[in-house]
Amino acid sequence: MGVTGGSYGGAISLLAAGHDRRVDAIAPAVTYWNLADALFPDGVFKKLWAGVFFNTGGGCARFEPALCRMYDRVAESGTPDDAARELLRERSPVAVADRIEVPTLLVQGQTDSLFTLAQSDAAAKAIRANGAPVDVDWIAGGHDGGDMEDGRVRGG
Repeated sequence: MGVTGGSYGGAISLLAAGHDRRVDAIAPAVTYWNLADALFPDGVFKKLWAGVFFNTGGGCARFEPALCRMYDRVAESGTPDDAARELLRERSPVAVADRIEVPTLLVQGQTDSLFTLAQSDAAAKAIRANGAPVDVDWIAGGHDGGDMEDGRVRGG
């Protein structure tokens, strides 16, 4: 079985490969490897993106309570703490890095301020360390817009 998806769906494909031996190949796109690094790069809180996540589609009540408390705490202080970083890391594909052993195509957007190229590079390095074949394709799109290059990426 192959699994693909974009953004959160891409993270699901990575997590599925780490948890379910029925997954034979994955193709995550414009996604995160470590959500803590994505939302708190170099200790900077990406409050715009975090606000989009936590304040749309039903708000914080749609998340597990620990995530809501973390968001409220970090949004109020403006600074991520170690507990926030660990909470997000535990819920990220990096937490199952040593169990992803399937062929992987990572598609990441060059114009993505949410999930940068560093996310796919870190994923590629970790998955390759498990002996799995990995390809990385950088596209001109991403969460900030641009060309997602769907036809080229899908081989059409």
